[in-house]
Amino acid sequence: MDIAAALQEALESIVFHVLRHYQVLTGHTRLAISGGVGQNSSMNGKILNSGLFEEVFVPSFAGDSGCAYGAAAYVAHQLLPDLPFKKVTHAYWGTPIHEDEVAEVLAPWQDFVTIEKLLDRSEQVSDLIIDGAVIGWVQGRSEFGPRALGNRSIIADPRVASHKETINAMIKMRESYRPFAPSVLVERVRDFFEVPGKQEDFPFMSFVLNVRPEWREQLPAITHVDGSARLQTVNKDDNPRYWELIEAFGRKTGISILLNTSFNNNAEPIVDSIDDAVVCYLTSGLDYLVVGDYLVTKKDWGSDQMATLIVTLPKAAILNREDKYLNHTERGFSYFLTWNYDTTRRYALSDVWYYVLQQADGLLTLQELMINLGFSGEQQSQIFEELPSLWSDRLIIFHPGSVAN
Repeated sequence: MDIAAALQEALESIVFHVLRHYQVLTGHTRLAISGGVGQNSSMNGKILNSGLFEEVFVPSFAGDSGCAYGAAAYVAHQLLPDLPFKKVTHAYWGTPIHEDEVAEVLAPWQDFVTIEKLLDRSEQVSDLIIDGAVIGWVQGRSEFGPRALGNRSIIADPRVASHKETINAMIKMRESYRPFAPSVLVERVRDFFEVPGKQEDFPFMSFVLNVRPEWREQLPAITHVDGSARLQTVNKDDNPRYWELIEAFGRKTGISILLNTSFNNNAEPIVDSIDDAVVCYLTSGLDYLVVGDYLVTKKDWGSDQMATLIVTLPKAAILNREDKYLNHTERGFSYFLTWNYDTTRRYALSDVWYYVLQQADGLLTLQELMINLGFSGEQQSQIFEELPSLWSDRLIIFHPGSVAN
């Protein structure tokens, strides 16, 4: 047994010891879990399957971020004590995407993408997914908590085994074997998953349950090697757009499930704004981006287009130049980035990028900066050669010129 498995076993042993004691002591049949341990979906699934409780609830914000919600709920009930207690059914409380602003925000990226208004979003996008596309999906308010729950998600066909390798390699930059979560219509959850007891709603991707044996081979992209999956149920009242998309896909395929993983790469948190989504789309292997009712498709773009963008440093980045011995007799400079919250981690820069970032003021385009610095053709070529990895790793930020201010 490896260390991670041993720690998981020890955690579960401790948790079950506590739960059995207090269940006998109190006689309670419903359990709510908070604290960071509540994000352990494998443990939560075992608690549900144990039969100790008829219902187990874990919010999307079980960790420290949930303190904000708890504080707000506490004050609300202090000020309005007659407010009824109501179960939290969704986590869509973040930054909103306003339909009347989508086209305007996307427009400055037109050198890089084509933008098409969808006439029937669910029908058209479900067809793309069935054809094998992997899609960035951005709708409504972003999710509160660590899980993408259908508003800032990467979605794909759960029947395609190769999606697991493709998304992990091209977008997530992690081990190819890792499966993704299934989003399933709440009405169909028992058709595909072994659900104990009467509970059917699992909206926060907080439980690992077994995929029914007859479906495991048909759902390879979301089924773990042990036959389990960390599922999310989707309710039409809480997320009508995502529900409608899954329903359309299910109507055409017989499987009311979509592969769902968070919309980000390995160097950033889940995307929040429309610009975040476009940048992640442009620097990843995603086939399409859907924002509101708009379908975004990549154009063939290169150095000419990149030169028109305004370059800045991330707010937490610190630009460094270090004078040091290169060998026993020769001194020189090294260039690197650190972060104001972690100065021990260094990200190496070439001298040309150091000079560009030193002059970047949030107003000048990359082309203007290179001209001002008097860069030769060779130096400009080096800038564009190194640019993709810097942008993908979020070590630099680009804005379209017309929206930079």
